[in-house]
Amino acid sequence: ILAGDRADQNRVAAALDQLLKLQRQRLDTQAEEQEELATFMSPLQRAKYAALQEQVRRRVEALRRARPDSSPLGVPISP
Repeated sequence: ILAGDRADQNRVAAALDQLLKLQRQRLDTQAEEQEELATFMSPLQRAKYAALQEQVRRRVEALRRARPDSSPLGVPISP
């Protein structure tokens, strides 16, 4: 992406395909988790748990972005 028009279109396409695959897997995992949690948690408990998970995810991401040894994209900068 940073290479602009010089970017290898095949690599960009493959990266996008992989991103979609990973997002699909994450949603499938979340759905399975919710089904399992529903066996012993109420809907309200599951909603609170999901909100807590999101808070943790956001906090971790904020900490990642704040690291001085990483680029704006979250990729470590090599010397």
